[in-house]
Amino acid sequence: MVFRFAQSETVQFRTGLGFNWLEDDGHTDAGFNFTYGVDIYPSRPWVFSTTLDLGALGHSGLVHSRTTVGFQWKRLEVFTGYDFFKVGSAEIDGLISGLQIWF
Repeated sequence: MVFRFAQSETVQFRTGLGFNWLEDDGHTDAGFNFTYGVDIYPSRPWVFSTTLDLGALGHSGLVHSRTTVGFQWKRLEVFTGYDFFKVGSAEIDGLISGLQIWF
């Protein structure tokens, strides 16, 4: 569950707690995480966003970070950025791009 706790015309901050779940062939791990994020709107139509998740999955630590820059038109955003995900010693990272609908 994530809550926006501060905002202005050019920035909004959010934080929350969540539940992690991973299941594969006969093995299940679960844990909790803390999320903190910020969206910055320097000038229309640009938006810079970053999110950090810290937590656990089973007995392993979990770190997830995503930073993007996007072009927003009405409630639709086209974005590109970088995503980093680490569970224990396993890391997955790389460039990302996509579409996002804002509510």
